[in-house]
Amino acid sequence: MSIVAITLVLTGNTLANTDPFADLDLTKIVNKAEALEGDTMFFTIELTNNGPDGVDVIVEDILPIGLSFQTHSVSPGTYTWETGVWDVGTLPNGQGALLLLWALVEPGTLGQTLCNTALATGSVNDPNLANNMMSAEVTVVPEPATLALLLLGGLVMLRRKR
Repeated sequence: MSIVAITLVLTGNTLANTDPFADLDLTKIVNKAEALEGDTMFFTIELTNNGPDGVDVIVEDILPIGLSFQTHSVSPGTYTWETGVWDVGTLPNGQGALLLLWALVEPGTLGQTLCNTALATGSVNDPNLANNMMSAEVTVVPEPATLALLLLGGLVMLRRKR
């Protein structure tokens, strides 16, 4: 349990919170819900500061076991893949930020659902923590079987290829 201190100011008959706060809103999607072992996929993580104040923001997004980091693109800020920390910096009211993460689906993950979660935290109070954490999942599926048609002396044979 954490304790949050706020400053309230009484002006006439109105009691107002004078401490800065900002509602961080995080969304996350993956480019495909199903993938094969060896596929490259990417996650899109978008962050918006719904204000009313500016805020310094850190987003934690560590790839789960079964996904290998390939590369990233970020604006603004910096992303350190070894720690999974996206240091967004100061995000003014109404502004957004974007992180794209490319990952390789590792061998040995067939049949698994790999869940990637991101969590945003800011330097001021956030009145709505429900939209600070988002996840996206990918299920590793088997390669589809293909059939080959062979024409041998007028006979058609079906043969399963792997």
